Amino acid sequence: MTRINRKQAHALAALVAALRTDWDAPGVLEALSDARDRGDVFRVAHTALYAAETPTNRTPAVIALAGEHWARGRDVGTGDTRFERCDVPGDAHRSFPKGRCGACRADELAADDHTPTPAPAPIPADYTGGANLVRQAAGLPIKEHP
Repeated sequence: MTRINRKQAHALAALVAALRTDWDAPGVLEALSDARDRGDVFRVAHTALYAAETPTNRTPAVIALAGEHWARGRDVGTGDTRFERCDVPGDAHRSFPKGRCGACRADELAADDHTPTPAPAPIPADYTGGANLVRQAAGLPIKEHP
């Protein structure tokens, strides 16, 4: 795990303070110092940005405290965890959620041989007679079937 270093912390504090103008850089820097052991540099950076974007967080001290901003942050290399990815091998599938993969649907459509569905068989005369008796009893017109 690569902890946030002094140079990175100063740069991140300046960014967070510039984005969240009601927070001062020294306060953000202190919160980053308190949070440095909670994750690698990327988790701390993500967490600080998520904490800053939440308008109900009134001070930068919240960065070091437990909360949803820590759940949203992630360590380097863990990737995006917003949804479970399609498990079919291939780069085209990895950008789609499992179960709703557009690449899987495209593969299904490409595999379809586009054979037209055969026309239904004609209705046997035995069946049309019974149907016409029902129509006649209901006062409906009689249908002639081929």
